[in-house]
Amino acid sequence: MMSDTDGWLERFAESGSDRITVHRRLCSDVRAPLSKIREFGKNPGLVVELGDPIDAENLHLDLTDRLLVMGTEIGIKGQDIDPRMGERIQAIVCERDRSQSGAEIFVDGGIQRHTVPMLATAGADGVIPGSLVFADNDPSAAIRWIKSLGQKAEQALA
Repeated sequence: MMSDTDGWLERFAESGSDRITVHRRLCSDVRAPLSKIREFGKNPGLVVELGDPIDAENLHLDLTDRLLVMGTEIGIKGQDIDPRMGERIQAIVCERDRSQSGAEIFVDGGIQRHTVPMLATAGADGVIPGSLVFADNDPSAAIRWIKSLGQKAEQALA
């Protein structure tokens, strides 16, 4: 995480980053870097922390291609996912659908075998799995399992 987004956005864009995600709490006006990322022809993303409001205006769905929803407090490893995360994801999905945004919803933090099915059912488009994959004896199998849950969730919604 960096505190001077203005000084780095162009560097990330020029280096080949396709998606650049910013934290609201590090920007006095988060709309400015989101717009700048779009001007560079890249996909802007917004980190949504546990205490952040989740209405369409605060999610900046008009400027965001991906919401990275934090399932735990940032910076504290090994936490369980917040018990309200399923409801929170459902509410974000409703806001996204109501605003007719195509923003993806990914969850990071607290991603474990017992949390991924709940997140898929709630409507998350994906997870940032970290140790769920990399600590597994068979990382490829762990990735296939995560993808299969996403496919099941899509079929249930169809």
